[in-house]
Amino acid sequence: MVKKKATLALLPLTLCFSSLPVLAATTADLEKRLEQQEKQIKRLENRLKGTRAAVKENRSRLSDAADRLKINGFFSGGAATLDSDNVVEQFYGIEDDYNSTSVSKMGIQMTFEVSEDIDATAQLVSKGVNNYDVEAEWAYLSYKMTDDFTLRVGRSRIPYYLLSEYLDVGYAYPWVRPPIEMYNIPLSSTDGLSALYNFNLADINFTLQAYAGSTAGESDLLEADFSLNQQWGTALFAEWNDFTFRIGYNTGSLDVENLVEGGAGATLVAGTSGVITLGNALGVPDPITETVLTNARTQYMSAAGMYDNGKLLVMAEISNLRVEDVPQPAGDGGYITVGYRFGKWMPHVTFAKFYTDSYHDEKISDVTDYTSVVAETAYVAVANGIPGVTAQNIQDVLTLQGGMQALVQQQQSYTLGLTYDISPRVKAKLEVAHYENFGSYDVTGGFDPVIGVVAPGPTFGVVGGTPVTQEFQGSGRFAKTDATNPDAAGNHTAIYSFSIDAVF
Repeated sequence: MVKKKATLALLPLTLCFSSLPVLAATTADLEKRLEQQEKQIKRLENRLKGTRAAVKENRSRLSDAADRLKINGFFSGGAATLDSDNVVEQFYGIEDDYNSTSVSKMGIQMTFEVSEDIDATAQLVSKGVNNYDVEAEWAYLSYKMTDDFTLRVGRSRIPYYLLSEYLDVGYAYPWVRPPIEMYNIPLSSTDGLSALYNFNLADINFTLQAYAGSTAGESDLLEADFSLNQQWGTALFAEWNDFTFRIGYNTGSLDVENLVEGGAGATLVAGTSGVITLGNALGVPDPITETVLTNARTQYMSAAGMYDNGKLLVMAEISNLRVEDVPQPAGDGGYITVGYRFGKWMPHVTFAKFYTDSYHDEKISDVTDYTSVVAETAYVAVANGIPGVTAQNIQDVLTLQGGMQALVQQQQSYTLGLTYDISPRVKAKLEVAHYENFGSYDVTGGFDPVIGVVAPGPTFGVVGGTPVTQEFQGSGRFAKTDATNPDAAGNHTAIYSFSIDAVF
């Protein structure tokens, strides 16, 4: 019994000694694993340090990019209506029902500082009059070569007007829309080179702007594409105290192409060619050397002045557009605006006027005189039974003549407006513009026969025709909804408009 008890007492001790090799092996393995884990932790710490550094660097880059990127925008929304269903305003598409497309537009302007002297600028604009298509009005790279001289490459505004740089920013001017008698050229940007040079003389700050490039676009009026090539111009701005003055000159070569079959442009070209062909067949000398809408040299000259002391605002602009060798409703336009600020309110009044000048009146007259001779000669031929000429030929000539006579245009307008500053960046506008003095013109509808001797001997017949004319009311810069109605346009109309303009 004693031996058995001793054996049992030694059993735990035996177990302990027998497990020593196992414990030793387990401890070594654990130490090895711990060492591996420590190495992994160090690698993870190094990776984490690298990630933190990369994040810090990226944050720095993003912060730097954000500091170098400037984003601005503008918005206009509202509505306009015309008080007559006999005419429509063509430039903005204003008719006798309230519509917002003539007013609504939104734009974003982004400028990124590429380097200390180089900036990239883009202005994207969406307008209701263009079916809200997004177009790049500005897209240029500017290089500040010196403190006073900057060179731009790409698309920029054509300096036609005093407000060319802010043409789409309704917040920048007092009207719902600039006067259509002055601001009516259907293009605003050019692709090419431009340069700006700033200098001072005494207390007067000058900016000289020059550009060269080309422009392409679409003409809804002619239902065709157009391009203005060999385009260049210059403008000089002068600022002295509360006064700003500007003069400018622009020129280019106009081509109209891709005429829509049956459209206004195609009909005009076909009608002119048809009259020339008929006139040649009848032996009538042709003063028209080529069909219209091709290779027409354009010149646009303008001048402006503005006084703004924070209370009283006076603005005035005048211009002359010349399109050489092509009969066009171009000529002189201008306006004067006076406004006065009473706190957040500014009432203003504008007088504007447009008329085709003597140069274009003469060009149009040359064509209408030619068509008169062709039509009368054709009438004599038809009346005397000469084959190859029909009454439809006469009517086609007279239709072209009437269309040409309508190109002699004139109008004047009075605009009464009111602006209210809702906030430092938002304005509300309300205005009424009355248009009048559209003038009139005579349209030949046919001829009464003049009887006389048409050949040697006692042969009598029609030797001429007395024009039978009818007076038509003009429509100025507006378009008639019924061109066959002599009184369709009346001699006046009005546009009622309101808008909310904002910058941000």
